[in-house]
Amino acid sequence: GCSVKDTVIINVALFDTSFVDLTASFDTLIKNEFSVLTALPSRMVYDWQPTDGVISSDSNSLSVSINKTTTYTVTISDPVNSRCSRMDSVTVYFIDAICGAPYIYVPNTFTPNQDGENDVMYVRGRNITDLYFAIYDRWGELVFETKKQSVGWDGFFKGMKVDPAVFDYFLKYKCDGNQEHFMKGNITLIR
Repeated sequence: GCSVKDTVIINVALFDTSFVDLTASFDTLIKNEFSVLTALPSRMVYDWQPTDGVISSDSNSLSVSINKTTTYTVTISDPVNSRCSRMDSVTVYFIDAICGAPYIYVPNTFTPNQDGENDVMYVRGRNITDLYFAIYDRWGELVFETKKQSVGWDGFFKGMKVDPAVFDYFLKYKCDGNQEHFMKGNITLIR
């Protein structure tokens, strides 16, 4: 007539260790840019390394701004059972952007035929702080100008489609450091 009771507590982990993913919104940065690192799955415990360049942290995401190429590693652990953990890493590359070619450029050809590809001519470059961009026809008439990098030429002049031809451009721009740069060249419009 003897009876013995015993109790065992079993913690069931929430973490499926088969799925861990660390991504960067941008994997290449220049000065003053940032990237957001995101670790999945969410609602776990996160240990980020290194902590250099961290702008802000929100559990499974990290905003970073760097001045050298850095590999970030996250160890993801289960909040119930810390022995269940996995690790992933991502490298964020830093390039010292030069205020000139090849980091700043104007494509030499575009095709404004409304096919959704290469329809607008833009000045390319991520570190431009100020610009003036002008395009002239072969007679020297101004057909397009802008002071905004986000505004490009769609191949129209005075509300009419421009015929295929070669156009000249003039670009004046500044990057960090405020040194003024100039560039000129040709653009071929193809329809």
